[in-house]
Amino acid sequence: MPTHLHRRPHLRPVHQEATPRAICVGCHRDNQVGYRTADGEPLCSSCGATHRPCAQCGRTLRIQAIAPNGDELCPTCWRHHPARKRPCSACGTATHLHHHGLCPDCAARARLREVLSVEGRMRPGIEPVFNALLRQPGTNLLYWLNRRPARLSVLRALAGMGGPVTHGTLDGLRPAKVIDNLRMHLVAGGALPARDEQLAALERWLPTRTAQVRAPESRKVLQAYVTWHLLRRLRRFSQRRPVSQAQAHGVRAYVTQVVRLPNWLRTQNVALSACTQDLLDAWLDDYPARGPRVHGFLAWTSRNGHTRQMAVGLAIPTFTGQLIARDTRWQLVNRLIHDDEIPVSDKAAGLLALLFAQDLSRIVALAAKHVEVSPSTVLLRLGEVPAQMPLSLDDYIRTLHVRAMATDTAGERWLLPGRFPSQHLSRSQLVRRLHPLGVRPRMARSTALVELASELPAVIVSRLLGIHQNTADTWRRIGGQDNNYAAEIAHRS
Repeated sequence: MPTHLHRRPHLRPVHQEATPRAICVGCHRDNQVGYRTADGEPLCSSCGATHRPCAQCGRTLRIQAIAPNGDELCPTCWRHHPARKRPCSACGTATHLHHHGLCPDCAARARLREVLSVEGRMRPGIEPVFNALLRQPGTNLLYWLNRRPARLSVLRALAGMGGPVTHGTLDGLRPAKVIDNLRMHLVAGGALPARDEQLAALERWLPTRTAQVRAPESRKVLQAYVTWHLLRRLRRFSQRRPVSQAQAHGVRAYVTQVVRLPNWLRTQNVALSACTQDLLDAWLDDYPARGPRVHGFLAWTSRNGHTRQMAVGLAIPTFTGQLIARDTRWQLVNRLIHDDEIPVSDKAAGLLALLFAQDLSRIVALAAKHVEVSPSTVLLRLGEVPAQMPLSLDDYIRTLHVRAMATDTAGERWLLPGRFPSQHLSRSQLVRRLHPLGVRPRMARSTALVELASELPAVIVSRLLGIHQNTADTWRRIGGQDNNYAAEIAHRS
């Protein structure tokens, strides 16, 4: 076996049918040429990849290449060797070339331009997509393009369309997961404006669900209720903060139950407008839990003259949640503050739940715009009035704010960023990270609300924490305290 080998240079990915074949001088078999000796004799991959000691790390591994000084290097050492860096034929940057003599950034630009061009030309309407995707590092973009063939199909479909690329354009394409991922990149790159994705998904889902009402008259009433009541309230709410995944799930469950009522009435040969209290009670007998699901719908239909007034029994709300003992709560706070092995993001999220009674769906939606940093204080806008962070939280919020401002995105700069661009960490992911630390978010929030509401007037709790004043009053009563001066302060304000 020859001892001095030169790795056959790969200037571009070599397809199997394009790789030359010859008689290997090592095994004397007709095989594809993977290596060549110093004299240019062909070697197959098995014979050329004989393991020998690496001149740099000393481990016995497959020799990837020979350095200019004659050292035989394993793949890892060759990957980091300065001799591997060569100037890019397009931009001149000395780096590890990708193919065709191009660095990863230039190769990604050329590949993306090829995908988004039709007959060698890229239409003006697709240029924002091109520029937005190029904001990624070249290596990441090449991997993203080659990871799923469906992405290339979607990009080529967009390239062949006319006009600008909008959210509506993407809504009409499939598959949904590929489109959602592409949308995140376009929002992060500035090609599309940010929008409330949970609300947008509901707006697409609701017409398909209301269409399942078989009676045309009842379907028309339900569509009016969804449009002028449910969606109107959600759109108004979305102006303050995005609709959470839990809210969207609740609306879907609510509408699913409402659809069942007119369909059941149709099996009884009764129109929705002719429904009586007896029929409603008969429908609720088997499933009493449906009552709260249809109460709002029937109240709306009676107010607008679509049905007669009917009564739906509702359960009396009671507090059934568990609270954390005071000493246990402060033990958790101390651990989050002093345990250096806990990531800063988990520390901040846990402390916001334990000290400021924040729900995780609101914590993950915090962005850099909610933070006001000065040399001496950090203010975090949780409600109408910014709350000053205590020293235990001050440094963590500063760190998250610096990280958020350092991100290259045209969308929101999230304090707790998610895996994909323009997307924050999901609530379920944060729950999985806090549970091993002993933090149960629901219990932490309930305990903090009881203590804060018992110490402060409801109006102050409402403005600082971003909860409704009636909610703060409820938690004050749960805590067994009575702030008589709360009404006076609320009246003054």
